[in-house]
Amino acid sequence: MSELPEDLWRRIMEIGVEKSVMDFEDLCRLSLTCKCLYKLSGEDSLWSSLLYRDFYYNEDDTIASKKELYKLMYLELKNPVHDHPWDYFSPLTTLDSPFELE
Repeated sequence: MSELPEDLWRRIMEIGVEKSVMDFEDLCRLSLTCKCLYKLSGEDSLWSSLLYRDFYYNEDDTIASKKELYKLMYLELKNPVHDHPWDYFSPLTTLDSPFELE
């Protein structure tokens, strides 16, 4: 890992996202491998590309982290609006999960 410069790893990840070879799960897995890839896999440029590719989202938003915005949009897509107000409540929603996309 340390033999390749950070810029080269960044470009490899950019190409992976651009060519649809890498998805959000791949970036999350890479972030677990070492400090350098953890830092690089959280860069807004990668997550902005994923936002556009997966959700056709290309707006500037007030959310500081594009990774966090991707997470919110993914969860919204995974859990669409419910028919009844009581469907929104779940005891698990009040707990902080240790398995976040960070």
